[in-house]
Amino acid sequence: MYRTDRGFTLVEVVVAAVITFSAISIGHLAVRSAVRAVEKVTAYMVMADVLPSVMEQVKIQLFENKLKGSGRYNQKITYSYDATQVKSSGNIMDLFDGATGSYDFGFYMVFLLKTHLLVRYENGQNVKTAEYFYDELTWKPALQ
Repeated sequence: MYRTDRGFTLVEVVVAAVITFSAISIGHLAVRSAVRAVEKVTAYMVMADVLPSVMEQVKIQLFENKLKGSGRYNQKITYSYDATQVKSSGNIMDLFDGATGSYDFGFYMVFLLKTHLLVRYENGQNVKTAEYFYDELTWKPALQ
């Protein structure tokens, strides 16, 4: 009987296919995991980058005596905040008049506010939120 060994058997082809597809799927999972990690880091970097500007917008709204509010920084960043008054000063002297040697009292009051800020980043299906707690010092004209 004459036998030539040409080609591969079916078992060898199936084993090679299983090994190849396993390697491809592991590679795909690794790449997808890396892409998700990059998207997550990008979202937090963008939020950290805009945080000072968002805090400035919140500060302006707090100065206008709006203790709760929300806004949009850009197409991807939205924020909401809630502030509670912790402490306030009495009337604070405004200026010293050198000609008369007297102080003018009662023009301003200072307030310490505990502020809770929630920043949200949306980019397609990638949605991340970051929460910040900080103290804000603001003032307003006192009632006379």
